[in-house]
Amino acid sequence: MQKMQQHYTDNAYEHASRIFDAKSKAYICSPWLSKEYAERFVEMAKKGCKLRIITGNDTGNLETAKYLLDEMAKLPNLDVKLVSSERMHSKFFVKDDDYAVSGSMNFTINGLKRQFNYYTESENTEEVKQTYEIFMKIWLDYKGESLSQVINDKNEKPERVEEKIYNSASIEKAHNFEKYVRSLFSENYFEIVLYTEDVIDEGEASGEIPNKEVYCYPDYKIKYKRSGEVFALKCKYSSVLPPNELLEWTKQKRLDQYRDYAEKEKIPFYIVIGLEGESEKPQRMFCLPLTQAKYPALYPSIYLDFERAPTKMFFWKNGKLS
Repeated sequence: MQKMQQHYTDNAYEHASRIFDAKSKAYICSPWLSKEYAERFVEMAKKGCKLRIITGNDTGNLETAKYLLDEMAKLPNLDVKLVSSERMHSKFFVKDDDYAVSGSMNFTINGLKRQFNYYTESENTEEVKQTYEIFMKIWLDYKGESLSQVINDKNEKPERVEEKIYNSASIEKAHNFEKYVRSLFSENYFEIVLYTEDVIDEGEASGEIPNKEVYCYPDYKIKYKRSGEVFALKCKYSSVLPPNELLEWTKQKRLDQYRDYAEKEKIPFYIVIGLEGESEKPQRMFCLPLTQAKYPALYPSIYLDFERAPTKMFFWKNGKLS
């Protein structure tokens, strides 16, 4: 297989443009991104290609960032994470499992067609895999930043966010999935004792800042009417399963907080994960006891044992959710 090739040219587009040929997935890390190219990425997502894009929320990139967030809310195959150029300077792109480019150029017209840049390209399977793993490490480790940090006045109340992808589109997807999960609990058998989002909304509506502990709560606290048993539920949706099939559902700090909550309340705690499809209509679903979700990232050997039909109503029997 062809090893890494090095280039120094003012026409990086010759090689970087190959990402537009991606059939199944494409990963782009570029603090600056021309809207012209962003539009082509959106078209790829509309045709079924799964894309993850890391780009900047700086003022000069604002138009592209807003465009991508708007499209992400409509496209299950498109995920976007915003960064500040003060925190992120890396530029690289991965196509399917067969091609990777990394170097000094942003995915902009100037960066690819006018400026001289040094970069490398590779079709070597192992090198492409390594580049992909670096991308996923950045994606999973970096919390992202809110677009409101750019467009809101500094004195305004900051946008409410959680430790995931910090933008309105991803929050909307999370809420859509929470509502979908709720629809699978029959009111004849279950009662919603607590919905954390309602607590946060009420606090903000009254002008009060919610206690930080609220953000560590599960999404739902639910009672089984027939026995009075109560359990906690955390919902997590992901539109993409990485090639290594490692399912990242939280961070270690948050996992510890969920364990503390379950111990303090002395109630069972479950994780419901929706995968692929759309947040309001996932193709796959898993329901794991927190005691089995021991790590922030789960291997197939763990979560596959808890797969359930995504349209199946939830049941409570012998103290267990299924």
